[in-house]
Amino acid sequence: MPILILSGNSGAPQTPPAFLPGVPATFTATTVQVVTRAALFVARSSPDYIIGSVAFQAQSLPLPLTAGGTETLYHAQLSGLPGLVLSWDYSHNGQDEELSAVVRGLFGTSTPTVTLNAEAQTGGGSLLARLPTRTFSTMGQEPQEDVGAFQTTFRFRESVSTVLKRAVLPEKIAWKISPTPDPCLSVRQRQNVSVLVHDIMRNFGRFFLEVDPLISAYFEEGRTDFSTEDLTPLEVWDATYGQLGMVLALSPDGQPDRFVGRFPNPLDTRGGAFISPDWITALSQGRELLQTPVRLTLKGADQPLPLKPEVILGLLAGDPGLDEVSRELLPEQEWYDPVESAGTARTQRGYRKSGGQMVSTLEITTDDIEVRETVDDKPFFKLWRGVATGYKRSDTAYDPLCPGRPLREVTESKSWGFDAQTAPGTFYAYGPALYHTLNVGDLVSDERTVTTYRYSPQGYLVAKTTATRRLASLKQEAAEDTPDKRGPLEGREYVVTTQTEQWQPAGGGRWLYTPGVSGQTLVPVYDAESGEAIRTASVARSSPDAPRITDQAPPNYDCNTCDLKEILDPTGAVFRPGDAGFADAQEVTIAFLPPELLVDTGTLILARDWGRLVTSLDVPLPLGHLPGTWVSFGEGQDSGRVRELRMGQAEGDVKIITQLTLVRPDYLLGKPNQAARDNLLAEYGSGRAVMLAGKPGGALARIVRGWDPVAVQPIVEPGFIAFRTGFPPRPGDEIEWKLVRGQREATGAR
Repeated sequence: MPILILSGNSGAPQTPPAFLPGVPATFTATTVQVVTRAALFVARSSPDYIIGSVAFQAQSLPLPLTAGGTETLYHAQLSGLPGLVLSWDYSHNGQDEELSAVVRGLFGTSTPTVTLNAEAQTGGGSLLARLPTRTFSTMGQEPQEDVGAFQTTFRFRESVSTVLKRAVLPEKIAWKISPTPDPCLSVRQRQNVSVLVHDIMRNFGRFFLEVDPLISAYFEEGRTDFSTEDLTPLEVWDATYGQLGMVLALSPDGQPDRFVGRFPNPLDTRGGAFISPDWITALSQGRELLQTPVRLTLKGADQPLPLKPEVILGLLAGDPGLDEVSRELLPEQEWYDPVESAGTARTQRGYRKSGGQMVSTLEITTDDIEVRETVDDKPFFKLWRGVATGYKRSDTAYDPLCPGRPLREVTESKSWGFDAQTAPGTFYAYGPALYHTLNVGDLVSDERTVTTYRYSPQGYLVAKTTATRRLASLKQEAAEDTPDKRGPLEGREYVVTTQTEQWQPAGGGRWLYTPGVSGQTLVPVYDAESGEAIRTASVARSSPDAPRITDQAPPNYDCNTCDLKEILDPTGAVFRPGDAGFADAQEVTIAFLPPELLVDTGTLILARDWGRLVTSLDVPLPLGHLPGTWVSFGEGQDSGRVRELRMGQAEGDVKIITQLTLVRPDYLLGKPNQAARDNLLAEYGSGRAVMLAGKPGGALARIVRGWDPVAVQPIVEPGFIAFRTGFPPRPGDEIEWKLVRGQREATGAR
């Protein structure tokens, strides 16, 4: 603030005790800085004490400026150059700071470090303006010699990118260095984008952000991945804040080794250091309107939807297929099918799932049985109604380390015999899901089939062995007596069969497959003399089946116990500036931007390209208003943020002219936050969906139609997708579809 010594006469002083008004006074002073606002007047009753102060509106007149005369003195010093400086030009656009100097002499091999100082003073030595000391050590171009003129031109360029594009970063992402040991990623590691960028940039200087749109954005392990290895800090910036159009600029306070991240143009309007209109020798203004897009589409991070059973079942509420889909998707289930009838036969089945695998099944069949034989030369007939004619139960044990891989399967079946002597019996069938009392005859057999599996450490099936025990003949006490003297029917002989399959890799994607069948069979024994069959004998033998080479690989089971299946819903928002839009539609994708930040971030990006009022000023002083600072000017107190600063001295010239380019938002056609916001709509002719339930000829699916950025949720609808060819997917599978003749048809599934 300038201190002015004013002179004047206030008339005879009064001595009131409580600051009564005195006689009006008039004061005069001379200053090169015009006072246009209120000034503070401090009066003192000489020589003892100050009795009060009063603010008043000054009326002042500017003094005419004679550049280089006694009233304004210019001083420019470029130290470090090898010769006499003939002329120099300095420019600063925020990101790049350049100095060009012409010196007398030939110095093509010189690489100096130069310091620039420029200031202006009054004839009395009072400071009028000063450019903060600027230091240049980086060549923007090799020295250019002009032999004829016997002079050399030096060009220097300092930039944030000078340092940031040279350093190579190590890995900074935690899960790249130490991945989460849990393969299921039940807890994913995250890295805040803002924290990452700050940590990196602060290693190369003092750094801050004018605005931080990504303070709540994260990279996430296994989803929105990122790596800093072998990147430069500038590349990290470009991959993060640079995607929003923000730039790295030199700090406007003029201090070295300090830089700031900001949008290239201001997002709001502020006041700043005032430049009197009396110092402005040239002023021009214009508008930049044509860079605002007619439409801005901003796409953010995909929103994961874990395809868990409860999610799919919730979307399927009220559908007739809900119960069936529940049985298929839920890991722990027990149920039975409705009874199936064919004539007098009735069949029913029960099931039990555990750990997502079918561990037990039961099938029961009942029917009417007719018994006919001749007893005492008379025909005998008896009808058994609704007796058990079939009972089959299977139980499967799975590998606890690989839940989808069977280790042992056991299938049991029972057989009952009926003849004229058979007395009614009962059998209790227990589960799964079915608990019945069956009417039976004589139990004649318990037949079993046992299958065992052996696997390679590499995961594929090495051997499969199936052993079967089957009834071959019956026996009965007093079988030739009358029915009342006969005993119950019983199993007499069984046949055992073992079937083996083995696989071995043979190289070249081929496999050696070795099947085999062996076991016990019953053959009749004939009398060598009479030729009559006397009895049966058990014979153990194997059926020859040669090994063969095949390209059909054995079963290989996925031992991943994690349920990582999820669908990624695209997110985004559309902004329409209306009359403010002139440029072509623009689309920006920020893969790590959380959906809840779409509206605010889109508004910032739109403000970045909004209409601007640009002012160019010429002031005959070496002003130190570096890019990024706000400046007020003119009678109407207009303002703008410095976009570019230029100054210099031509050869033989004394005056230093500063050219300032100022910019501020122009709300002539509205404001960015007034732009219409629309939902991001998916493509109409193709897309992805999640199958919910099967339907005749296709499936009912969850179809994503877009994203609502205000509600922060996808726009979904149930729809039918037709299956033309191939094996249909199952509930929870992701379906790719396209529109064919007005109907959605599946083109792929996973």
